[in-house]
Amino acid sequence: MALSTIGYFYLTLAIVSEVTSTTSMKLSEGWTVQSWSIACAVFGVLLVVFQTLALEHIPMSTLYVTWSGVGTAAICVLDWQFFGTK
Repeated sequence: MALSTIGYFYLTLAIVSEVTSTTSMKLSEGWTVQSWSIACAVFGVLLVVFQTLALEHIPMSTLYVTWSGVGTAAICVLDWQFFGTK
């Protein structure tokens, strides 16, 4: 399976969707804010769609390690910068 640019494009969209979904979950305040709860669900579905598309072009091990590492780092930075977590 050859690595391709489109695969990494889908992987990038999956990472953005995951970070957006996780941030929306935080902003939903325990699922009590409807707009953020809906955003969390929508971006969660998009995450699965983009990961599936990326898997057609990128090996699962590469996809998973990149998605989890970059996604976790991005969420940590956002949490630190915008929510004051230390």
